[in-house]
Amino acid sequence: AIKRLPGRANNILVIGSSVCEVWTNVGGEENYRRNSSFNIDSGTISKSTIAANEKFITFLAQNENNAPTILVTEGSSVQNISTDGIDNLLQNLNHPDKSTAFFYKQDGHLFYQFTFFDQSDNLSLVYDFKTNMFFHVTDDDYNFHPARQTAYFAEKTIFIGLNRGSIYELSTDIDGVYEDLNTGTGRTIPRIRVTNTVRIPDASPFYVNNFNFWIEQGVTNFPKLSEDNEICFGDMITEFGSNPMITEGNEIMLTEDGYCAVDLDSPRVDLSFSKLGNEAFSNIVGVQLNSEGYYRNRLNWHRLGFANEITFHIRFWGLNRFIANNGVLEIGK
Repeated sequence: AIKRLPGRANNILVIGSSVCEVWTNVGGEENYRRNSSFNIDSGTISKSTIAANEKFITFLAQNENNAPTILVTEGSSVQNISTDGIDNLLQNLNHPDKSTAFFYKQDGHLFYQFTFFDQSDNLSLVYDFKTNMFFHVTDDDYNFHPARQTAYFAEKTIFIGLNRGSIYELSTDIDGVYEDLNTGTGRTIPRIRVTNTVRIPDASPFYVNNFNFWIEQGVTNFPKLSEDNEICFGDMITEFGSNPMITEGNEIMLTEDGYCAVDLDSPRVDLSFSKLGNEAFSNIVGVQLNSEGYYRNRLNWHRLGFANEITFHIRFWGLNRFIANNGVLEIGK
């Protein structure tokens, strides 16, 4: 592939399968001449992952010596932006060539989003250049995100679904997956945070007395979820930690405190935790958020037991925005 180098007149980046070179427009019969002072000793696995904007060119790269990684260049230097964890994830893909990527801007942040849409991979990640952090992104069924490319048109960011024949609008003002904004119902966007694992430096066990964090409440009038969107809380899962256990009648098995609900009137926050190195998580304990006008802004979970280490899994449900602050963990020995 060939991309114009951002902000560098008459220069292009020629991207191959094992190396990238800078060429300069010199005119005449030769037209372009290779720059002998700079090249990138990696090529791209998939030309669809090459994305460019006014500052960077980014792509999924590899060479004969290294596994896939994410490289970014401005034409005079090259930087690996993927972490060791992301690189490990990339090198375990089955079909990295079945992928796509693009740049887009939202609320002052520049994002590079890349998707591996083969059924055996089913993964989308986004890198925020402002915070230098990676995030998982999905559709409302926890599959890869459907965006292939975005376009800014009529003061809106829009995209065509990669696996759906629909045109979508992408905005932080939209708090759910809506087929029609006029109906006022939709499906909740998956919003999950998994915290860092908490351990005491001397490896001694501890009691988890309380976990709490601040969250905005009481400022929005909540829309409803669609009636066919049944959500179960406290469902029992298999040893692999993702698939729910079902009965012979194909119904989800629940814990004593679990239940299923449809057409929720207000959002909620669900908490589960792992004391086993994230191999398995506890049952879910949820808290319904306050309705409009009730501004109490702290969520608490008490008496979480004895642990050598603990990691929290927090899920935000609802067709509204969520603004939450860092959590506080109270422990005792």
